[in-house]
Amino acid sequence: MAPAFTAGSGTSGFGRASTPGARGRSLTRSVMTAAFGGLVLLAFSAMLSVPAKAEARSLEAVAAEIASRYDVEVLRSSEVVLADGANAYELVVMRPGGNSNAAFQVTRLLVDPESGDLIPAFRHGRSGYDLSGAPRFNPGRDGADYIMRRDSLR
Repeated sequence: MAPAFTAGSGTSGFGRASTPGARGRSLTRSVMTAAFGGLVLLAFSAMLSVPAKAEARSLEAVAAEIASRYDVEVLRSSEVVLADGANAYELVVMRPGGNSNAAFQVTRLLVDPESGDLIPAFRHGRSGYDLSGAPRFNPGRDGADYIMRRDSLR
């Protein structure tokens, strides 16, 4: 069996120089330089892979796309600002006539101007979800006294 250290080789059994010197430091410096270069390259590639913010499409183009995608007629369209400060397009659409319960149904849709996708009416927040903001009407429970009296006297 060969010994781990021979007198003329200048290395120990672990592949390191037996005497610390310039050679050991330059190896460490080159490893650190390569690691730093790798980090810079990784950061640069991550920066390139992040998609740029898309530009908002025109209101007319989004309205035409929604009309063709969902087979509806756009009655009215406008730009709105949501409660969280984001911009959106509001489209009032009507379904075509036909032999169904949804014929001529009118609906208000919110559309993202950048992607052209619908924005959900219920958005999740910190304590659950936020309601759509549509007005509520609960007869007999809204504090209208005459309705409450009429319903209670029957």
